[in-house]
Amino acid sequence: MPDSSTLKLVGGAGANRAKLLTQSKGGANNSDTIANLLVESPVALTGTEPLLKATSGSSKLTVTDTVTCQGTADTVEIDHVTASTTALVASNMTFAGTGSWTIQGDGGIEITGGTISNDASAIISNKLTAASGFTKAGSGTLTFADPSGVATEIALNEGAIVFATNANFTGSDYVTLG
Repeated sequence: MPDSSTLKLVGGAGANRAKLLTQSKGGANNSDTIANLLVESPVALTGTEPLLKATSGSSKLTVTDTVTCQGTADTVEIDHVTASTTALVASNMTFAGTGSWTIQGDGGIEITGGTISNDASAIISNKLTAASGFTKAGSGTLTFADPSGVATEIALNEGAIVFATNANFTGSDYVTLG
């Protein structure tokens, strides 16, 4: 798939469930890059059928623009064969639609200096890293279950951010209220 592509995954039951797998090709680690990932009404993608599963040491999916979750919210899982290793890299994430989104699993998520926007409530249970910080936009509540990798700067433009566990901020980390 070309790096400028948009991949749209639309939910369904049973064998019709849309999912992504990044794996090794010819013995080498594989990382895929696309411009946009659109997840629409996914119908719980968890357990043995996660939304994204990175199956080799450094394999991951990089989304250069936006990961968008929309439609009827549900729980989706992002996993990596090596726990806490980054499985998804995204510049921006958007949570829209009805209900509350939950992103869970043992694959890390890296935000590369963009925006997390949510008008629907969203919980990110995966380890989230954002070395260059990010902007939180949208009126919904964004909850981080593992905020330990969130560093540098969070600009809160609207809505609310909840840290479900203690965040270990250093002197150079800060939240800017916008």
